[in-house]
Amino acid sequence: MPRGTKAPKLCPADPRSRTSIVPSGKPLGRFFDGKPRHRLIAGLGFALLLGFGVAHVYASSAEGRYAELRRSGEFSVAPANLDEYQHQIEERNVAVEAMASAKTRIMVSSLVMWILVGVGVGVVFFRFLS
Repeated sequence: MPRGTKAPKLCPADPRSRTSIVPSGKPLGRFFDGKPRHRLIAGLGFALLLGFGVAHVYASSAEGRYAELRRSGEFSVAPANLDEYQHQIEERNVAVEAMASAKTRIMVSSLVMWILVGVGVGVVFFRFLS
């Protein structure tokens, strides 16, 4: 601004006072100038969806371990005596416990991935994009 000129003052009742006079230099800034709620909703939605997508892909691939555990708990040959039957029951119980452990591990890992990716996307969105 040249020296001696004053910037126009905007009164609080003026609807233009809520909007940014200088557009932000960020890529998505023009969509959210003067719209903090839209920016917040868009950022949270974007972070939640991308975090969920990554966690879902991980959980789907990790559940492939279930097939291996399930096979170890199934038998194709019927037991011939009581000792074989007891042995198969013990192996099946071990497989069921391993499946429960794998399910818990997948659930916790997916949750941690969802949170970390969501926070990372949120930081990038709010800090650098809008």
